[in-house]
Amino acid sequence: MKLHQKKFNLIKNLLISKLGERVNFSEEYDNKTLEIEDSEFWLTANKTELIVGYGINHSHYSEDYDNLDSGIEEVFNLLTCKIRITREIRGSYMTKITVDMELPDGTFSPLSSSRPLLYPFWKKPTTEITFIEKIINREEIEEDVFDEICKSEKTSII
Repeated sequence: MKLHQKKFNLIKNLLISKLGERVNFSEEYDNKTLEIEDSEFWLTANKTELIVGYGINHSHYSEDYDNLDSGIEEVFNLLTCKIRITREIRGSYMTKITVDMELPDGTFSPLSSSRPLLYPFWKKPTTEITFIEKIINREEIEEDVFDEICKSEKTSII
């Protein structure tokens, strides 16, 4: 089992212990996916990488890309930080979605941004901002994340 798959299993077990039945887990072929009810957060581990997603936006992390620590940190932040979703709308067409995390120091860290190739650029844009509350309090899982996930094999965040 690769390191990113071990980390996925540790995160899955931690979330099940803290959130119980809100965690939905599925396995298809070599893909393991978990989602949290009433949330757009999701996490997938396949043969080669860990994929961290929020809604349609997602990022890929792996030992091969040398960014697995960043992926674990992003999972931790997505679970414990307030999320800001900014939608740009032109007419009745959504033209851009940006997802940011509000970090503990009050600053916003961009997660991702999505935009279609074709959209009615000539129409006046309106902006809609939505805030999503954190899934779990940072204090509830901080020690567990450090002990179980970070100390087990090569992870150095937090």
